[in-house]
Amino acid sequence: MEAISPKHLMTSLVIIIASSLTAHCGCAKRGGERPYKEANTLFIRTSCSSTTYPRLCYSSLVKHADLIQTNRVVLTGAALNVTLASVKSTSAMMSTLAKKQGLKPREVAAMQDCVEQLSDTVDELRRSIAEMSDLRASNFEMIMSDVQTWVSAALTDETTCNDGFQEITAATDIKSTVRRLVIQIICFAYKRAIGHLYQCNRKTQMALQHGVIGSSRSSQNLFRIVVSLLLILTFLQLAASASASTSTTDSLKAYKKFIKDKCNSTTFPKVCYKSLSPYASKIKRNRVTLTKVSIYVALKAAKIAYSTLTKLSKSKGKLTHGEASVIADCRENIDETLDLLSQSSDGLANLNGTSSAHDQFQWDNIKTWMSAAITDEGTCTDEFDEIQVRPSLQKKIKTTVYNLSWFTINALALVNRLY
Repeated sequence: MEAISPKHLMTSLVIIIASSLTAHCGCAKRGGERPYKEANTLFIRTSCSSTTYPRLCYSSLVKHADLIQTNRVVLTGAALNVTLASVKSTSAMMSTLAKKQGLKPREVAAMQDCVEQLSDTVDELRRSIAEMSDLRASNFEMIMSDVQTWVSAALTDETTCNDGFQEITAATDIKSTVRRLVIQIICFAYKRAIGHLYQCNRKTQMALQHGVIGSSRSSQNLFRIVVSLLLILTFLQLAASASASTSTTDSLKAYKKFIKDKCNSTTFPKVCYKSLSPYASKIKRNRVTLTKVSIYVALKAAKIAYSTLTKLSKSKGKLTHGEASVIADCRENIDETLDLLSQSSDGLANLNGTSSAHDQFQWDNIKTWMSAAITDEGTCTDEFDEIQVRPSLQKKIKTTVYNLSWFTINALALVNRLY
């Protein structure tokens, strides 16, 4: 498959954002080419300074300064695409390395597991880019929160990949090989992602090896990139909330009190308030918006649960037949939950805001779908009484399902209170 050009993807993002996002970007005017470029470069450096790995963040994005300018949304899109390019290159390198002669079975297994994790990362980053293509002022907070979810999942993938190599005790040769090849791969990945001016010479590779630009190990490099991206997203969301909010401190307190009062009628009030209060400026005192956001939060939790179960199902050689069967059944149930919550969300979007027969029909459907979603979630743990599953795995599955159930049960309670 032909590699996707990061520049083309980012150009598309710029067009979409320019036409649909109403927030002012605060771009520098072209009073002169040098001041213009300096302002863009300073913006990237300042933004990256809030991340865990500022040098890596800055080196990855500075060549896109003319495109990014001083727009935080485009900065995030650029970071997503640079990360995606690096993940693809590293995955290709891992696949090649796993086929080399002389590797021990555990080393090959670690490589293959890492490739699977990287494949998940590619999907999660592509999903994030697709989410951003729908970014508008009206859904900014929700979309960015969703993107954070997928980037967090990508970060988990890279941690899992790294853990696989940490488990290899006698791997001096393989680590040395990985170190050398990754230096070359990362160098050329940066060249492709950043531009033709980036030189992959010996001096550059030595800089990479000593950590000036990135880590010498594939998993650690990706870990750093995704951490930087996650923190940029966090910085973006916080900055946007601070600049876009027109609410006074007193108003925000009133909105949060409204949410707390409504959450007190749910089964898990503390969970309800903690999950919904970050959206106070959007919810205000609107009960319908409160209900919509609660279903959105449940839907997001369902995505995380499905992703977690998918990762558990890929624990090759570590699951018994019964355990694999339980995870597969639970994953299928959560997949159905995702569909039901999506239908509920779509149903809310189709309401006219009246007491018409149409709205009554939609509300009845939403209640039915959400009740069915709760049933699916509960079915996940029913098999524990019939099939032996080790306690540690039971705990992981139960924690995943219970976290989702709390959000879904609360959302249904708010629906019932509303209609």
